[in-house]
Amino acid sequence: MAKSNPKKYAKALFEVYDVELLEEKSLVLSELSSLWSQDQELKSFFSNPAVKYSDKESILTEICTICVKDDNYFLNFLRLLLENKKISLLPEISKEFTSLYQEFKKAMSLDITTAKTVEDEEKQDILNFLRRDVNSLVSVGWKVNDELIGGFTVKSKDQLLDSSVKGSLEKIKKSLVA
Repeated sequence: MAKSNPKKYAKALFEVYDVELLEEKSLVLSELSSLWSQDQELKSFFSNPAVKYSDKESILTEICTICVKDDNYFLNFLRLLLENKKISLLPEISKEFTSLYQEFKKAMSLDITTAKTVEDEEKQDILNFLRRDVNSLVSVGWKVNDELIGGFTVKSKDQLLDSSVKGSLEKIKKSLVA
């Protein structure tokens, strides 16, 4: 029998939610995972074949209502796990979901380097623009490097956008030498 892949379940749940809800769902999954790991009685209840499916579903619905009020996606996800006899994968699914979320957050991390100090008000305007138009989870680290002469650079993971005077001069120099 093939082993279930918790990453598939985590990815499916991850893709259902809007960006601004991912952190909350990660926390809820983590709480449920802790509850599952620590409560032997709960594990026994859900793994006991003598307990009717409807009783298990009822308890699961109660737990879900306490954790995530009015979230049918999450409730249906838990019901799917129960129906497929995969509820015991909850801790592994939680780890995978958290991993996906952390990876996603890294992708939304920018380092902006400017030639001169940027005023707090300007930083906030740029951050608001990025969060509104790029991603609400984007985080920005600020640096000052006077060697840029003017302008700025933006780095995200292995991508670099260079709009500095220094970068422009280097490009001109390369084109003249080539």
